[in-house]
Amino acid sequence: MFTLILKYQMTDKNDLCLQFEQMRKHVPSVVECYMKEHGATEEEAVCVMREEIRRWWKDINEACINRPKAIPMPYMRRVWNQATILDVLYKERDLFTDAQAMKDTVSFLLTESVWDT
Repeated sequence: MFTLILKYQMTDKNDLCLQFEQMRKHVPSVVECYMKEHGATEEEAVCVMREEIRRWWKDINEACINRPKAIPMPYMRRVWNQATILDVLYKERDLFTDAQAMKDTVSFLLTESVWDT
């Protein structure tokens, strides 16, 4: 369980926002490393990373549902909440460094009903 949590949290979802990261000229992203190691295109690498994240989400949800009794639910809730925040911040683009997009997303999340779909 803890390995699963660490895997998800240590995966820099920000790396999926590759174009912006490349402009910042610092440590290579996980996508760039995957491209070099596997000879993949950027699109293929992003697709693989998204699939890994999707699989980890399934694992986290399953672990929360079938959690061992030794792990208190308040702790599990914190882990799930942190994973959710990372997902919102980096799923489509880097909201952490784009203040206006972050403001718009938070505003949307707080004002729009989930059930209106």
